[in-house]
Amino acid sequence: MSSKYKKQRKVYKLDRATTPFFVYCLYYTDSKENIEYNEQNVFYIGKGIWREFDCNRRENRHIEEAYGKKQWDYHKSRKIRQLETDGYLILSKILEGTETEDKAYGAEIKWYNYFLNKGIPLTNMVACGPNAVGSGNGHPSYDSNIRLQSKEIKRLYEEELWTIQRICRFYKKSNGLIKKILAHEGVEFRQKNIRSPLWLKKNEIVDLYNSGMSLNELSHKYCNNNSHVAFFAKMLRSEGINVLSAGQRRRATAWKEIDVVVALYEKGYSMKYISDKYGCDSSVISEILSQNKVKKRSISHQNNLNKQRIYET
Repeated sequence: MSSKYKKQRKVYKLDRATTPFFVYCLYYTDSKENIEYNEQNVFYIGKGIWREFDCNRRENRHIEEAYGKKQWDYHKSRKIRQLETDGYLILSKILEGTETEDKAYGAEIKWYNYFLNKGIPLTNMVACGPNAVGSGNGHPSYDSNIRLQSKEIKRLYEEELWTIQRICRFYKKSNGLIKKILAHEGVEFRQKNIRSPLWLKKNEIVDLYNSGMSLNELSHKYCNNNSHVAFFAKMLRSEGINVLSAGQRRRATAWKEIDVVVALYEKGYSMKYISDKYGCDSSVISEILSQNKVKKRSISHQNNLNKQRIYET
């Protein structure tokens, strides 16, 4: 079943959408000179989401799918292939635009019933609407349970900084489906050049490291394992922090002046200040304090002490 997609096919673009969601139809015509919309020639109803790269390509994508392996046996695909064999052109038209997806589903059902009531046969697999199978597993409404998780998926992406791939693995859903759900929730997608979303938490990670959290602890906190130590080391070095190796940490001169280190910390000096004084990592100071059972301050408490010291100075 080799692809028969005609690369030189003349593509008649879909009307430009002016709303976030829209309902469209596919119809056919007999020549390039007669491309006016004729509802008697409509054979498919669909719902679309406005995207600059996508909104003008709906009929082209349906034609591509008609000659692909995945949707070869769909009723719509067979219809498109037969129409093209008979010399017809496939076009599309926006029937109605809506501001929300729920309204779009309602409009899709309305137009689906409109054509059926006129006796015009459609090639949709099932009746339209939010509970319909739609175009298969990639359609957002295919699994109604995943739709109920849309707010949580948005939270994981925006607040927990999960990647789309991680969300896909967690919910066992396709990349395209998760992207559609995020788009429906109005999510602004991260730039592709941010290879790891943890870079967006760079300042927070630097503060934690300066407060004495080790690379292993950072890896466990953000990645649930210690296999990303090199990633955090690279991030910290990019911020001008001298990250020492395990051997260098063990040889740090601070180990020779444990009493002084403890005294300085108890006087209110930060681990960052003490580590700079001895030319070592804050994690070295943190380990010295832990071994001497010194209670560590929170970052906010330390910041208040720093402000007080500056004021007194």
